[in-house]
Amino acid sequence: MTSSEDGTVRVWDTSTIEQKTVIKPTLAKPVRTAVTTCAYGGGGRIIGAGLMDGSIQLWSAAGGGEGRAYLCVFVCVRVQVRTDGRAWGGEQAAW
Repeated sequence: MTSSEDGTVRVWDTSTIEQKTVIKPTLAKPVRTAVTTCAYGGGGRIIGAGLMDGSIQLWSAAGGGEGRAYLCVFVCVRVQVRTDGRAWGGEQAAW
């Protein structure tokens, strides 16, 4: 899984090096916002991503779909999802 300055999270098939899924976060403003970090959680059931706009978003790894968004104060540089999938934790940094 990769995060990108183009504002997407991409899930890859590592055996064939082919892109499986592209997730586009829901944004409050209609502008491109870089995804600065991403991680699996909840035993691989949840995808979490931190965005340059300060939000953290969560999706189902099974199908992406509509994500849940949470607002941070600063840019998120690392995201973690608990194994139960009910909560997340993150670190923020300001440049």
